[in-house]
Amino acid sequence: MYAANLIQASRDVVNHYEKISEKMDATVLTREKHITKAWEQDVYNTARKLEVGHRKALKNVKKVLGMDDGQEEMNRVEKVDQGVEGDSEGDGEMPHTPVNYGLHNALRYTERGVKRMVKGLPKDASI
Repeated sequence: MYAANLIQASRDVVNHYEKISEKMDATVLTREKHITKAWEQDVYNTARKLEVGHRKALKNVKKVLGMDDGQEEMNRVEKVDQGVEGDSEGDGEMPHTPVNYGLHNALRYTERGVKRMVKGLPKDASI
């Protein structure tokens, strides 16, 4: 009788474990699906924000450089991005424009930032 009770209790424990395991598997699969969807949405949002930031940066640079509407420059930038070499306006030569104080400071801070980023890069022995 004692052995029969022990075997029945063992079966009950195994059955209880299997029920809990099935519930956990269902929960994990559901959670993984949500995590995957959230990750895909984050990637999409990040790419969208980077695109908007890129456009805004180009617009601000054009504003600082004193360019006109910028549509011609945007077309040139798109040609360069697509791999088209040069354009009809002198193969990318920039017309001489006087540098104002704000632009000078912006360029100086940009140069400092690039130098700091380069310092943080690991040194490669093969280069």
